[in-house]
Amino acid sequence: MPPDDQLVFMTRKRSWLISRSSKYSKPTLGVYMAMDDYLVEVFSKGIEMSIENRYQLNLITNRNASYLTGNIELNGFKIFIINMTRLIFPDVKWFEDPMAHLERGLSVVTYLRDTYKMPIIVLCGWGKEKLTEETAIKRGASYFFLIPVTYAKFIFAFKKCLENA
Repeated sequence: MPPDDQLVFMTRKRSWLISRSSKYSKPTLGVYMAMDDYLVEVFSKGIEMSIENRYQLNLITNRNASYLTGNIELNGFKIFIINMTRLIFPDVKWFEDPMAHLERGLSVVTYLRDTYKMPIIVLCGWGKEKLTEETAIKRGASYFFLIPVTYAKFIFAFKKCLENA
């Protein structure tokens, strides 16, 4: 398993082969997920079921906030899904200053919205007294959920984001 700060391409090569080999291939749906591997696995299974074989799913995962605010190549990517509490900042540790960590995370969300104009689903596992749905939406999130989130709510939000992408 690669370290958290390395880019992980999960299906890119396969989707490239499909798109190059057949003019009747499925379109690629790119989703950028900034969360732990176990959550990526859970949410990606739900996303695959919800897209009902209409797309070739292409995931990029990386929790490093400096990568998110760098020059990301997002050809074919349509949606960001970010777990605010698991973003990695080199200078702010969540356990040392949780509110500063959340504020920096919201800055990343605002940057992504302004730069890429793509829907963003924001998840958060703590800090609910400081990070509310209203705050997250104002700062650029399309949808905001506290963890744990129900499958139905997440998939509803994902489908709405896909419609608006």
